[in-house]
Amino acid sequence: MKKLFKGLLVIVIIIVGVMGYNQYSNWKNENDLAEQAVSPQGQLPDNIIPTHYDLSLRINPEEGRFSGSVAISVTLTEDLKQLWLHGKDFDVSLASFTSEQGETLPLVYEEMGHSGVVSLVSSQLLAAQNGIISIEFSGQLADDLAGLYKVEEAGLAYVFSQFEATDARRAFPSFDEPRFKTPFDIQLEVKSHHQGVTNTPQINEKSLSDGFKKLTFSTTKPLPTYLIAFVVGEVDIVNYTNIPVSKIRDREIPFRGIATKGKGKEMEYALANTASILAALEAYFDMPYPYEKLDIVAVPDFSAGAMENAGLITYREQLLLLGDNPSLSQQQSYVGTHAHELAHQWFGNLVTMRWWDDLWLNESFATWMANMTMQKWNPEFGFERAMVRGGHGVMNQDIYADTRQIREPIRHNGDIDNAFDGITYQKGGAVLQMFEAYVGPESFQKGVRAYMKKYAFGHASAQDFIGEIEAFSKQENIKEAFNSFLNQQGVPLVNVDYECNNNRVHFSLTQERYLPVGARSSKQKSWTLPVCLNVIGKSENSKSCMLMTDTQSTLTLENSECPVAVMPNLSGKGYYRWSLPDDKLSSLLANMSRVNASEKYSIASMLTAEFEAGRIDVKTYINAIAPFAGADDWDLVTQPVGMIKFIAERIAKGEQQQILLDYLSELYQPVLDRVGLKPDTELDRTHPNDAKMLRMQIVSLMSMGLKQPALLKKLAAMGVAYSGYSGELMGKGEGDGKLHPTGIDPDTIGIALASAVEVHGMPFVDYLLTLLDESDDGTFRQRILVAIAMSEDEAISEKVLDLVTSFSLRVNERITLLITHLQRKKNTKKVYLWVKSNFELVGLLIPKQYLSQSPLIANGFCSKAMQQDVKAFFTPKTDEIPGLERNLSKTLERIEICSAIVLRQADNQF
Repeated sequence: MKKLFKGLLVIVIIIVGVMGYNQYSNWKNENDLAEQAVSPQGQLPDNIIPTHYDLSLRINPEEGRFSGSVAISVTLTEDLKQLWLHGKDFDVSLASFTSEQGETLPLVYEEMGHSGVVSLVSSQLLAAQNGIISIEFSGQLADDLAGLYKVEEAGLAYVFSQFEATDARRAFPSFDEPRFKTPFDIQLEVKSHHQGVTNTPQINEKSLSDGFKKLTFSTTKPLPTYLIAFVVGEVDIVNYTNIPVSKIRDREIPFRGIATKGKGKEMEYALANTASILAALEAYFDMPYPYEKLDIVAVPDFSAGAMENAGLITYREQLLLLGDNPSLSQQQSYVGTHAHELAHQWFGNLVTMRWWDDLWLNESFATWMANMTMQKWNPEFGFERAMVRGGHGVMNQDIYADTRQIREPIRHNGDIDNAFDGITYQKGGAVLQMFEAYVGPESFQKGVRAYMKKYAFGHASAQDFIGEIEAFSKQENIKEAFNSFLNQQGVPLVNVDYECNNNRVHFSLTQERYLPVGARSSKQKSWTLPVCLNVIGKSENSKSCMLMTDTQSTLTLENSECPVAVMPNLSGKGYYRWSLPDDKLSSLLANMSRVNASEKYSIASMLTAEFEAGRIDVKTYINAIAPFAGADDWDLVTQPVGMIKFIAERIAKGEQQQILLDYLSELYQPVLDRVGLKPDTELDRTHPNDAKMLRMQIVSLMSMGLKQPALLKKLAAMGVAYSGYSGELMGKGEGDGKLHPTGIDPDTIGIALASAVEVHGMPFVDYLLTLLDESDDGTFRQRILVAIAMSEDEAISEKVLDLVTSFSLRVNERITLLITHLQRKKNTKKVYLWVKSNFELVGLLIPKQYLSQSPLIANGFCSKAMQQDVKAFFTPKTDEIPGLERNLSKTLERIEICSAIVLRQADNQF
């Protein structure tokens, strides 16, 4: 049984005293070691091309180390004495080069600092030729969820892998860049009672004399190193029904689910729904799934949500282990993530970027494709406006001077880590959605299909893709338009006005960069921008589109009646903000019944943006946004909440604060009355999923957001009943210490537990921690941790921060706990000060890629004083942690913008 190590903070700080300085020195060495100054820190030279790997690994999860050998067939394109490749933290016993004549020459292996770059030096000049680099090596199994890493659960040890973006080099010496795409022949030596799995089917097994067995796998398709994957241990392997042949594919696909021992039975929902999702993707691409098999793996401790390894996709286990009665939110998370990873089997795996500056070709496409596919797969799951929500949401990140471009130059590993952000995923996906709408879905699909066929099992760039879309488009200047969004930062702001005369409607449009008050950048930017208008006539609506190629444009509609209103972003699919003159905006708001839900979402987003830009005041904003609370669509109802709470907490003075919070309660009480706490309302009978999605948002808002006492009490009772809690005096009362999942809607469990923490305090927290200690169910553990972390109680906050350092938590759970706790406004400063005081400790406890994002813990601050404090603390670390400088700059500007908004609106009260 796992135990909570209370007071572990002191113990680990002692460890840090021994280890922390060395680790910090390593981080610093990544920038300033002399070895790195003379080694390639971005892309490797072009003078060596790998063509094939023979890779053998010996992995025993019960030990701390692994060993292996790799023979890499290469082509030297010029005479060389020094060869560059990748490898990190290996003990190397042999390194050699075998020429095409069969002569073997020793090589001196040297890792250049801690960068992951390796120098191989020959004593004599190697002529340009084909040859084989051979290396025998051993290494330490990682504990930071990257490379080959070890996980322990229920007394058993397992090894999983996570190689994207630059961690294959921690598992085997390699050319660890996406442009090097080669076949692999892989052998694994594992304990005789263990399973070993990789990207391709096993074709042979041989018992060894030392209690191990050697597993041989079929040759892979050409793959980059980051898509290779491994699973080793006593795992459950569920041999599911093969995915059947289809009109597009003439072979069955062997299909399996993999989980830690005893958990395979919980994968039924995930396994049962995969074939239909895959079929939807194959139909869109008109191309069969490209790999020999499909395994999906539930990993108990995993840094990302999932990873698209070819034929062996890994997931954080709560996405796949859904049991017999998954909540709607669990189903949505599974479907959205699964579709994203399956889409990657084409976008990213079949056709791969040459370098990380084109990461958007992977992630933007998978994001857009998953949302589109899921809406067709199950319209009831709420994906219809997912890309609209994602695009408008990420506009709030696209306002800073140091915001990334979608296609950002990559200089070092810190830039690679920073590329996995909302700009790449959500902005990129939203831009694709915009161009699909402008070009036309059918033409866009033809371009995508042509792109896939042309570059299958190879590489492609942004220009390759755009060229295929342009070839099938009837619109002009597609390449210029695409590039204007890929290669510059920022959100366009389109100012629209119109006038009517002589049966004509004349539109005047101007564009600039949207910026809120306090932003550091210049507004003087322009895009080649597709703009589509919903022109609302007296009896019907019409669509008008144009491509803005300058800062000012005009559009004239001939033989047209004067519209009663105009919505400047048709279906909300344009990646731009917009504005109208006051009278035209009033006309639009008066005709909300004539616009669709996506357009309403865009209107709500516009109102918030106009408020943050200082162009409308508090009263105008609240009066305009409040009607959204009565919307029929679940994702529109809560649009007023965030900014009204911001106004109450940051801008309102004296009694105005409570007046605004009371106003929010009054605004949403009718919605709460309509959806209730249980799925037994009229809305549940007619639109069950809409009812659940709306209930999740409203109940959370009214309980944990607005702290309604009566609601908290009801929810707390549900949490107590579900958890089997027996009261403050443990062992007394009605609770039996057992879970009662059948008595509660699974979508309500999380908020019920959080409410019980709010009502019953520390005794209930201690009880939940006992349950946490006894459970290895990732979903249940997450619900417990989130419930505790949502508290703003001082004593519980201390407990949360102590728990972050506990060895009983999985690594990914520490991140969940810290981020959730940080999101509560009253906890922001406490968490920040704790991280400041324990930064070296935090660096040991969380995955290294999160360190560059550490300034984001200060995003909730809104004063010049805290801005200076944050700057003083993090600035010295910018030389030590690659990628941190950009995130610090964005955080400092975010604080500055917040402060400027408060100052601008200070005299405007409700």
